[in-house]
Amino acid sequence: MKSQRSKTIGQTGPPAEQTQSEILIDKAVRLVDTGQLEQAIKVLASSNLNTHAIRNARGVCLMRLGRVADAVQLYRSLVLMQGCTWMNPELPVIYRTNFATSLLLSGRKTGGLEALLEIREPDHPSVVRLREAFQKWEQNLTWGQWLLWKFGVDPKSPVTLAFAPGDFAEPPPEPRRTTGKNQPQQIAA
Repeated sequence: MKSQRSKTIGQTGPPAEQTQSEILIDKAVRLVDTGQLEQAIKVLASSNLNTHAIRNARGVCLMRLGRVADAVQLYRSLVLMQGCTWMNPELPVIYRTNFATSLLLSGRKTGGLEALLEIREPDHPSVVRLREAFQKWEQNLTWGQWLLWKFGVDPKSPVTLAFAPGDFAEPPPEPRRTTGKNQPQQIAA
């Protein structure tokens, strides 16, 4: 798994200029990179800081530990507008895709898809990756499961991800190249 250490949310300069929140998140990501997820959660909880970035990092750790119900609860309080059922569009895209991911992993496929569709940045790498995972799941449904799905019943078939769930930081943009006519073209992965 590729480390996300170098691009934590809000990082503005060298380590001396990092905020206490960014330092904690970097430490947690290093622990996650070595498989120490419980320790990473303890590091994030050890501080009295409760920034959005720290809460997001805790949610990622919870998802990766398989504690998706806890992650859903955390992200619900983080991304939903207070007293509303829609997400705060001013929050980073990764917080919102992490919420959609937690819903999908908890078996709430309709909720996960609705959250994903609510995100208005369709070309963001996290949105694209999650949408592709969802489409692959849908293509693998049996005809009966697909029919139930279209009538609003979540099939029991779990959504599997080809990537570690959740993002600590903004993923790098997809590589692009130009065609002979100087128009951008996405490189196939």
